[in-house]
Amino acid sequence: VDIDEYANYMAMEFYLANEDWPRNNIKSFRHSGDGRYRFVVFDLDHAFGSPSQATDINPFSSFDSQEYYSDGGYKSVMVTIFHNMLNNNSFRKKFIDSYCIIAGSVYDPDRVRSIVDELAARATQEMKIEGKSPQRDANLITGTITADYRTKRINQLANWSYSGLSGATKVSRTIKTNLTQAVLTLNGLEIPTNKFVGDVFLPAKVKATAPNGYTFVGWKNIRNNIISTDPEYDLSGSNTTITAYFVADSEIERPVRINEV
Repeated sequence: VDIDEYANYMAMEFYLANEDWPRNNIKSFRHSGDGRYRFVVFDLDHAFGSPSQATDINPFSSFDSQEYYSDGGYKSVMVTIFHNMLNNNSFRKKFIDSYCIIAGSVYDPDRVRSIVDELAARATQEMKIEGKSPQRDANLITGTITADYRTKRINQLANWSYSGLSGATKVSRTIKTNLTQAVLTLNGLEIPTNKFVGDVFLPAKVKATAPNGYTFVGWKNIRNNIISTDPEYDLSGSNTTITAYFVADSEIERPVRINEV
């Protein structure tokens, strides 16, 4: 199994609270030869539940309940395997960090709204031909993925017995950069949108890596003061908003272009 992809896959399914999973809708593939298995995301029509219960669902207790069934002694191997994998400290930490990144970066409410609004705008004209509109479903998604939804899901993870987070310290942080080409990582996992607004469980470190042609200056706090010049920053500090600040390297001509081959 591709462990990095698997951690992301599990984190996403939990965060979206897909009730028709994992006893159903599981598929994976591998390349021939020495390829590793990767799981395929599909059939998410049971994600969130109904609008009225979206934040009341606990995907972790639902997942646990599917390990055994009374009818014929059915056993969900997927649940058993994942429970066992969480006994490995490094994998458990990877999953927890992946879940936090899913919540604080991938499904950031502002990002979700921007993407959904764009998709709805593209679909509106064509759906008009059939007298339909995508707006109801668009509103359902943007109305569900909110800051309150994020807080609820993080708290459910913290209270899940298999997470091992009993007594762990949770901190809220905003992490960003002044340069979109830079790379930000949380405990070695890339923050894919270069912006994080949410909760992390300590210990946690964020690292900034400069792209070619730029130099890392330091981490700035909300007052625009540099608080550290080390690219790796410990999130246990008191600064709730930090920005990785980069400047162009004056000795390098940018961008490098190939004008003849």
